[in-house]
Order: sequence, then structure tokens, then C-alpha cells
Amino acid sequence: MLLAALLGFAMPTSAAGSDDTPRRTLRVGFYTYTGYHVMDEDGHRSGYSYEVLQRIAQHENVQFEYLAYDCDANEAADMLERGEIDLLPTLRKTDERAERFDFSNEPISNVATMLTVKAGNRSIVAGNYDTFDGMVVGMSRSGNGRNESFKAYAEKNGFTYTPVYFDTDEELSAALRGGTITAAVSNRMRQTSNEWVIDTFDNEDVYIAVRKGDASTLRLVNDALIRMDRDDPTLFDKYNKNIHTSNKLYLTAAEENYITAHNAADKEFTVLANPDRYPYSYLDKDGKLTGKIFSPIVLTGYVPDLLKSITMMSGDVKLAGGGFCGKGYKEWVKVSDGGPYIKAKIRLG
Repeated sequence: MLLAALLGFAMPTSAAGSDDTPRRTLRVGFYTYTGYHVMDEDGHRSGYSYEVLQRIAQHENVQFEYLAYDCDANEAADMLERGEIDLLPTLRKTDERAERFDFSNEPISNVATMLTVKAGNRSIVAGNYDTFDGMVVGMSRSGNGRNESFKAYAEKNGFTYTPVYFDTDEELSAALRGGTITAAVSNRMRQTSNEWVIDTFDNEDVYIAVRKGDASTLRLVNDALIRMDRDDPTLFDKYNKNIHTSNKLYLTAAEENYITAHNAADKEFTVLANPDRYPYSYLDKDGKLTGKIFSPIVLTGYVPDLLKSITMMSGDVKLAGGGFCGKGYKEWVKVSDGGPYIKAKIRLG
């Protein structure tokens, strides 16, 4: 009896993936999707969705087989419906798709459409859709969702464009740099270089999708996502640093012309500063003006209190650029630069 107790004490506890049940193999529709499903020429996989699946494998007794890399999202969805694969790790939920597939309880990320121009191209002005009219726009040949998103965006804002399709992100970026196209449309996870983001829009959650009625796979996915979120609540933030918003200061045409003309003339500006506004502007021990410069000033706190603190507001409202703000992998809302001038009481520091 003592021996049995000792043997029981020495026996290791079972971990995920090491129990007596056979390990499941799930077939994944890993179609090409910039930032989410990536595979290099040596077959090494990466991307946000790949990382999520690797974490799922740490929590569940499962391994994955990756298929359909040469397909697009619609072709991979058809494969899932036919039972040729078991899940899609990154799929937008629509009414039509909800009839064909079952989805994870929670989204794992979100996608948005990004419109960029070559850095230095001042002919396309964010928010001024007359300047968009007639653009030659590069798109991914397999980017069905983003292409349709941009089509709706153009119709909503009343401008026309000519689409040109490319097979890879590298070809798309090269065409933009070379002047073959005016602008590029892609999902916002595409890595950019020497580009200005004119707008990001059509932000949508994405989920893990399984075959309709596949309760066991859906339960496995939902259980794993719950454990992942409990163990590391910041996990789903990992790739948010790759999300692009505007990196250009948008000015009116008059402001652009003013700055360009004075830069060309090498004009030196004289600035009036108060030397008695420590720590913001003051004279150091050598009599030189110094201090802290705050730009921009951000209001934070309890929203009703912030709104109550506003005592004046201009009637002139200007918005430019675009981006998204939110917490984690959901609850994202669209934001823009600009707005009205306001007078409010705030505490700096």
C-alpha cells in the first residue's frame, strides 16, 4: 500500500497534448493573407493567425495541417463547406457566411482597408475626394474583401478609379514607388515604406470559422481561446503595432503652399515665447530659452466629466486622415485628425 502511494506520488500529471487520447489533426485553410497567413519560399509560416493556432496547440491536444495557400478567401471557404479542410483561422462573419459556417464566440482580430500614396504625393488630399477622382489604384489580385471594400468606399464618396491588379505585395509597392499607379489598396497589415496613409476604413472583426454543425472543433477552439485570454490577456494585442494609421500631417492647400514657399526661400521664423512659464518656457542658467513642448495635448479621463469641462466650441470643424483606436483585438472605432477648436479646463502633467 505504501509502494502504491509512492508510485502515485511520483507519477507526473498529464499536460495538454500528453493525455491518452489520440492527438487530433485539423486541416487549416491557410490562404495567402498579408500579415495573417504568411509562408516564405522555404515553407516557413508566420503571421498573426499562425501565432494564434500555435497557441491553441499549446492548450489543446491538436496539431494542424496547412493547406490552400494558393487559394483566395472565397475558394478556401468553399473548401471548408465541402469538408476538405476543418477550419479557417481568419474570416469575416456575414449573414451569408453565418448560414454556411459556425464561428468562434469571440473575434481573434480585426481587418481594415488601407489606402496609401507614394510619400511626397500631395495631389491626393485626405478627405478631399475630388482629388481622388480618376486615380489609378493598385490592388491585390486575391484581395477580394479589401477590393470590394474600396469599391464601396469610392461609390460612397463619389469618385472614380481605374484598378490595376498585382500578385504580390512587393509588386504592388514597387508599382507605387515607380509611379505606375497613383495609390495602393490593401489590408492595413501590409508593411509600407515611403508611403503616406491617406485613409483606413471598413474595420471588421474576424473569427475562426468551422464547418456548420462541427460542434467538437468549435468547442475546442472556444475553450482554447478562453484559456489563452485568461493566461495572457495581452496576447491579442501582439500584432496591433503593425496596424497603420496616417503618418502625414495633413494641411490645407494654402498651408501647404505657405510652408513650401518659405522652405524654398530658407526663411527663418521668429517665435514669441514667455520666459516665465516654467517648465514650459523659461531661461536656463546661461540665459537661453528652453522648456518642454507638448504636442499634441491629449485629454483623458471619464468621458462625461471631460465633456462637461468644455465651455466653448468653434463652429468650424475640419477632419483629415484616418485611423482606429481601441482596446485589444475588438472594440475598435474609427478616429480622424482634426475637429473643432474647444476651450476646456484640463490639468497638464
